[in-house]
Amino acid sequence: MTPDNQPADTRRDVKYVRQPPQDCRAHTSPMVPTGFRRSTWRFACTEISFPQLALVGLPVQVLIGIGVAPLREGRSWQRELLMNVGQPPDSASKRRRRRPPPALGRLMHHCVSDIDSAEHYTWGGACDGWRLLKEPTLSVIQERVPPGAAETPHFHSRARQFFYVISGTATMEFESEVVTFGVGQGLHVPPNTQHRFVNRSNTDVVFIVISSPTTTGDRINAGGPA
Repeated sequence: MTPDNQPADTRRDVKYVRQPPQDCRAHTSPMVPTGFRRSTWRFACTEISFPQLALVGLPVQVLIGIGVAPLREGRSWQRELLMNVGQPPDSASKRRRRRPPPALGRLMHHCVSDIDSAEHYTWGGACDGWRLLKEPTLSVIQERVPPGAAETPHFHSRARQFFYVISGTATMEFESEVVTFGVGQGLHVPPNTQHRFVNRSNTDVVFIVISSPTTTGDRINAGGPA
């Protein structure tokens, strides 16, 4: 229903302005938000009487000062009025988003790890290991391997590992090559790569091995399951 064919008792409640005055158009044109065409803008609610306020259901002080409101195609001016009360035209793009809750791993206490407080274990009869970090997705272990000690050839189907030497000289045996690396050097072992750590020197080798994800339950010896 257009303003011209509205009943006489309600037509006086709302003043429809098809085109804004020149000074109003110049003032509001920079505020046209992205996605609106200038041809689809209409200006409504320049004058609202008390019967119309009661119809909308909003208090008078909320609507005072509202002069223009963007009107999309296919929407009534009443709906646009309710959507734009108290909001500037570009507030939709600047609406604050709630920060997501912290990840479960970030709720843990920030504790310093060392070999005195870490979980200790032995392997191979004479080798030591300290679990500095033990998580399902990440494992950090410091190990000590005496001269002549070695592990069984094996591989991991999911985990990749990085060995970093702190002291001594380490040797890693692969199926087709042998790699020796020393202090300050590291070696990456991808998943499904058969390898064997050996200490061929005459001193202990101390190194850090980082596994992602953890190798717990993911070790397959060359001769069969671990």
